[in-house]
Amino acid sequence: MLATSGTAASLAAVCHGLYKTQGSRASMVSRPQMQRIAKTLARLPLEGRRRLPGVGPRRAEIIPAGAVVYSEILDKCQLRGFRYSPLGLRDGILAQMAAEYDRSTRSGKQIESERADSIRAAVERYHVDRDHATQVRDAALSMFNALQSLHRLPQEYREWLSAAAMLYEIRARDTYGMARPAIREGWRERRPRTGNDTFREVSWDEALDAVAAEIKRVRAAYGDASIVVVVRRLWLQ
Repeated sequence: MLATSGTAASLAAVCHGLYKTQGSRASMVSRPQMQRIAKTLARLPLEGRRRLPGVGPRRAEIIPAGAVVYSEILDKCQLRGFRYSPLGLRDGILAQMAAEYDRSTRSGKQIESERADSIRAAVERYHVDRDHATQVRDAALSMFNALQSLHRLPQEYREWLSAAAMLYEIRARDTYGMARPAIREGWRERRPRTGNDTFREVSWDEALDAVAAEIKRVRAAYGDASIVVVVRRLWLQ
């Protein structure tokens, strides 16, 4: 994760002071390091925090809260750590504008490389079928090119379409990371969830039959008003 602003700078400085990181590692803070830093800052009195390198008298009052936020983000998102960058939002906007103007520039090549790395990491993390996703992407881009005279969309839309096609399967996965439908063991017997439930992968036909049967049961027992259909973020009753 890339982090900017004063809090990130202070945390990176504290990490450097505690762990004597050198070179490119001087701006890196790993998740275990961040967890220990958050606990250390919480235990230190205000005067002790003010004496830490990179913190200073004003940020010493708020740095424990910032450290907890960073520690929680790294933990909840399962990130390895963050790298502090002295460049801010405006620097990023200028770099993006330069990249869009000329893709051959250093910033343009860097942005394209980082974007590709992010897509590859997401594909690997969620176990997406890379060959299938590549076929979907190639088909989508072929259609985009063939219909250029109709939609007249700029080149950046082609890049967004390419990324979306590679990652479309992620949206279809449930919270358990399954690409195929699965049925919770014991759901037919109305056993409550335990938090340690096991799931059995089934075919789409079996999954749809199970859903249809359950809808019919609920409707027969409680009436039409008991059925609610969720379409993205819209509720339709």
